[in-house]
Amino acid sequence: MDANAVYLEKRAEPRFDRRLAIVGTILQCDADETLEGCPIHCETVNVSGHGLQFRSDLVLEAGTKLNISVAYTATEIYKVIGQVRWCREEGGAPLMGVQLFEDASSDFAKWYQLIQEMLY
Repeated sequence: MDANAVYLEKRAEPRFDRRLAIVGTILQCDADETLEGCPIHCETVNVSGHGLQFRSDLVLEAGTKLNISVAYTATEIYKVIGQVRWCREEGGAPLMGVQLFEDASSDFAKWYQLIQEMLY
């Protein structure tokens, strides 16, 4: 079994290839506290109910917490909270996986519903 097959088996949810604009703010970065409060501009590679994979011009360490606004359409923007799970370079740019989690101040429930609707 190749490495990609093993990786795909670990996924708990289906991923959807979507190129969506993201604007975020670094909430907590233990590796470099000077980054806290800094904006990040990214584009998603794929999305799921509990996660985003995106490219950025900024390398973020695993564990970094983000406040993220995802523009699904020009008028449909979801504000979610996430934590970087991994980061690697691919194609000369940082590629990151972010796990999203429920927060009373976020649109997580609406985001999750949107992703569920993509299944049907």
